[in-house]
Amino acid sequence: MGGDSLIATRLAAWTRTAFGVEFSAKEVLTNPTAARIADLVEERMSAIGEVSSR
Repeated sequence: MGGDSLIATRLAAWTRTAFGVEFSAKEVLTNPTAARIADLVEERMSAIGEVSSR
């Protein structure tokens, strides 16, 4: 694994711990901005009923 892959793996693990949503390292790498990751976290949390819509 390269540096980017290791960071993506750590971020995926952190989102699972912090928010209870699953991400693969590939999903993190294909959605490389913090804003996009935040959108995905919100989408997944609302899908499981954890977040109300804005």
